[in-house]
Amino acid sequence: MNRRFEEELIRKNMSSRRWVAVWFMTVILILLSVKKGYAFGPDLMDNRSGMSVRLFDSKNGMSTSEANDIIQTPDGFIYIASYSGLFRHDGRSFMRIGAEYGVNSCVALYVDSQERLWVGTNDGGVMVYDNGVFEKYTVEDGLHSNTIRAIVEDASGNILIATTSGLSWLDPSGKIHSSRHSNLRSAYVESLFRSGDMVYGHTMDGSIFAFKDGQVTSYFGGDTFDKESVHCIYPDEAVPGAMYIGMADGQVLYGSAENGFQNARKVNCQSIGQINGLRRCGGIFFVVGTKGIGSIDANYIFHEIVGLPMNNSIKHVMQDYEGNFWFTSTRQGVMEIMQNNFTDVFAMARLDKDVVNATCIDHGMLYIGTDDGLIVLDSQYHQVTTDISRYLEGIRIRSIVKDSKGNIWFATFGDHALVKLSRDGEITEYGESYGISNRVRTVEELSDGRIAVSAGGVVVLRDDKVERHYRMNNEISNAEILTICSKQDGGMYLGTDGDGIYEVHENGSVTHIGLNDGLSSGVVLRVKYDEESKLYWIVTSNSLGYIKDDRVITIKNFPNFNNFDLFPDSNGNIWVLSSNGVYVVRKDDLVRDVKNMANILYTINTGLPCVATANSRSELTKGGDLYIAGTTGVALVNINRSLRDDISIKTAIPSVYADDQQIFVNKKGEVTIPASAKRLTIDAYALTYALKDPEVSYQLEGFDRDSFNTTRGKLDSVSYTNLPGRSYTFHFALVDALTGQYVSETALRIHKEKKIHEQLWFQVFMGLLMLGIMVATTLGAQKHAEHKASIKAKQEADLRNQIISAFAKCIDYKDQYTKGHSFRVADYAVMIAKEMNIFNEKQLEEIQNIALLHDIGKISIPDAILNKPGKLTDEEYEIMKTHAVNGAEILKEIRMMPDLANGAMYHHKHYDGGGYPEKVTDVNSIPMVAQIVAVADSFDAMYSTRVYRKKMQLEDAIVELEKRRGTWYNPVIVDAFLKILKSGTFVESHAGEE
Repeated sequence: MNRRFEEELIRKNMSSRRWVAVWFMTVILILLSVKKGYAFGPDLMDNRSGMSVRLFDSKNGMSTSEANDIIQTPDGFIYIASYSGLFRHDGRSFMRIGAEYGVNSCVALYVDSQERLWVGTNDGGVMVYDNGVFEKYTVEDGLHSNTIRAIVEDASGNILIATTSGLSWLDPSGKIHSSRHSNLRSAYVESLFRSGDMVYGHTMDGSIFAFKDGQVTSYFGGDTFDKESVHCIYPDEAVPGAMYIGMADGQVLYGSAENGFQNARKVNCQSIGQINGLRRCGGIFFVVGTKGIGSIDANYIFHEIVGLPMNNSIKHVMQDYEGNFWFTSTRQGVMEIMQNNFTDVFAMARLDKDVVNATCIDHGMLYIGTDDGLIVLDSQYHQVTTDISRYLEGIRIRSIVKDSKGNIWFATFGDHALVKLSRDGEITEYGESYGISNRVRTVEELSDGRIAVSAGGVVVLRDDKVERHYRMNNEISNAEILTICSKQDGGMYLGTDGDGIYEVHENGSVTHIGLNDGLSSGVVLRVKYDEESKLYWIVTSNSLGYIKDDRVITIKNFPNFNNFDLFPDSNGNIWVLSSNGVYVVRKDDLVRDVKNMANILYTINTGLPCVATANSRSELTKGGDLYIAGTTGVALVNINRSLRDDISIKTAIPSVYADDQQIFVNKKGEVTIPASAKRLTIDAYALTYALKDPEVSYQLEGFDRDSFNTTRGKLDSVSYTNLPGRSYTFHFALVDALTGQYVSETALRIHKEKKIHEQLWFQVFMGLLMLGIMVATTLGAQKHAEHKASIKAKQEADLRNQIISAFAKCIDYKDQYTKGHSFRVADYAVMIAKEMNIFNEKQLEEIQNIALLHDIGKISIPDAILNKPGKLTDEEYEIMKTHAVNGAEILKEIRMMPDLANGAMYHHKHYDGGGYPEKVTDVNSIPMVAQIVAVADSFDAMYSTRVYRKKMQLEDAIVELEKRRGTWYNPVIVDAFLKILKSGTFVESHAGEE
């Protein structure tokens, strides 16, 4: 290696050494203690993030145990090339892709600058996958071989394809070219890598070449490396021309093509066998081989990573967008090393699983209390044996508490009772001589420095002397004290196993707080003071609650009832240790006891190494490190760390199903489904590959009234049936579980084609057709109704006319000397009205009826007067005249024909005011119909035979009418009648005479 190159390399490495070292040591420490299914974490006092590992093979998720390549596309999906086909992974399941296109025997993957996925096969050429469609290129299109080994894009947009029979490339126009270089024309090209504007590759015979703009710019034959077989390469992007070279004998070389790889540095990696792959991921330079995985640090020192579930035929390594590492094996499938918020301390320390009752940190040492003694770990997770661990060997330790003087107190169940480890290492035991039983549950330092011990009541120590002993007496009726909490006023709260809380005041008096005071249970596991909120949290056997201003408030809406402990963080949250995991809720929500309380739940499935032990004591440091005492070990998490890492999760909706037809979303984020589709199925993805289960929300705008919230783990395909043809928008979003706010969203525009009956022209046509039918129906119905009404009206009119005619006959029969008079008057009245030409048919009918009943009042006249053959006396005549008024009185009750009464009232009233009834003086108020009836009545009286005289001649009657024209009769009416009488067309009426 030349000096300039070496100096540049050293400068580069030194500038990034601190950052790389942190990552490198973190991952190496993690992976050196890997056990399948465990979580891992680095130094106890430094980086607190853990990692976990899982293997996917034919027994665990995938349908195969061999994987040839792996890559992640920009949308967040991970693709795996296998001889069994191409698989897509979404973080939950694996899906076979491209089977219908014959995508099999996949060996190489690449994503180009247009975000297209290229798939190289073992015997079917190369395929490009874009928006659900595969396009294939084979020897028929110009490739030298259908057996592909690598794919890469150069700086000009050409897709270079390494085959077993030379190097080809596909230009942006789609034309295939092949290298004519003598050494590459038919060479077995195994790899291709781009670095800047240069592409590097190597062949099966150990040669390395550089390629640019369609030309081989440099070529190094296999003998360049002393006949050592080159098995893989990886260009150093930071140093032009520099390259790592993996050898078949397990060596890794680092040198420069600029000087022909002279004086290349060698790194011995032989413990992992033949080197199959090299890749820098996340600041770590990984080396994978036939026997394992390792890394090379900045000082060119190799570190093998042992204990991994994948240890055979490893070929590729990749880092996904979340920072997780992926490895492929041609025999063991795919392995993922993923980020985890939690660290499994027992896995780091290589300890067997055990129930932990208490944890405590002091000067970088982690004290772990178990049922079988004390475990002490140093800052590097190494178990150490100390005097105190030997002293407490085989002893059940219930709690470990560090006081303000630096002493550590151990509460035990056993002969040692209470044990104190002083700062200088002195061990002191407190037992029966102090009134302390051999069942010590917990210890608490009070606000004034005294030590309160729960052991058959509560013993209070001051300067190692017993100051007070609260036993079972009138003050305390339950000596099983599960928790002690120091009060700010010098007193304390004692939580009991069945009798609620005893509040011990500063003066030593005791007050009982029970179910009647607001507690939901008498079993109180924890009472803790919250300085920020100025309240005391309560954990009972069935709820959470708090004491504030001497009031007990029970929280009813927390999502879990079986809880053990809680811890406020620096971000306004409360971490609750429960029987099924760790809940995180907003403190304000907990205090206000809001309904549908937002929460994050960490379980075994989302990275929690173990659940908390019931009534255990877990240490929380000032920096936020929580050491959870669990049922199988200790879980470490920093609760002050931001919980917003789910915000970066990618979401995707690559396609939908219209019935059984898969339709891919276009580049604009839109999809069109046919009108015939009965069912629309949408598969939405929250693409996380870490131990996360984020909350998601979805809604089909235009159909769903509200959004639906669930978690990624519970999210299934969303289906809609019989959607009308129109446009919709499907919203799929990540939700901040603690605030309910959307943090990212994918919106899919869905256009469902309209059926013929949903088309606008069809709807307009049908609307017009329906309108026409409605109009026709309405008109028909109206016509029918009118016809029916007409028939009914005619029937009613006929009935009315018949009734009136019957009444008229009755009148005429009453007056035997005027038989037929009413009918004749009616005929003459109608003649006159028609001639006047001012009345319609209905009015003519009314005039006829009025005339028929004009003499109805005669039924009130005695027969002796009415039928008297001689002249009436004055008195009789006065009686006779009353028939007009009496007739009007009879007929006025017929309100539907008010003029009936007028005809009866006025038919003897003269035009000039004479006649009767005399009281009517305003002749202008006499209706026209009554005046017509008056003329017709007078004419019939003259032109018919009466008892007191004979019938007049027509000419004489005409003379009489003319003589009284303008005095007795309205001249207009008389003129109309005279016109008829003189026209020669007059026909005398004989109506009613039969």
